[in-house]
Amino acid sequence: MLKLAKVNKNDIVYDLGSGDGRVLIIAVKEFGVKKAVGIEKSLILYWISKLLVKLNKVEDRVKIIHNDFFKENISEATVITLYLNWRPMRKLEEKILKECKNVRIVSAAHQFPNLKPKKKIKTGHFYCYLYEVWVLNST
Repeated sequence: MLKLAKVNKNDIVYDLGSGDGRVLIIAVKEFGVKKAVGIEKSLILYWISKLLVKLNKVEDRVKIIHNDFFKENISEATVITLYLNWRPMRKLEEKILKECKNVRIVSAAHQFPNLKPKKKIKTGHFYCYLYEVWVLNST
């Protein structure tokens, strides 16, 4: 997912439904991103990810938030990763278009209803979809 988004040291990665935090840890350790933020609703997964972040010594660049990602501001993201079921995709698409100005999004398994993927790759038993949302200055 991170390779597909061409993540680099200038990126701020948000993982929505971040689970155990592995995407965030890899983003920092292998891709050198300046910041990685995970938003996880499950209290158990939140604490597991906090522990793994500490064990991997990346607390200075990884932040884990225990909340519903629909209730958090994601506007600073330059890359968003997600592996969700199809149900929240329409509402999430609206949130991203409202809050994010220039962002690359990688969705595992499910597509957004109205956005057209820039790229689609097969990864194991499902596809990953890369989207790019760019807002041009109107001045």
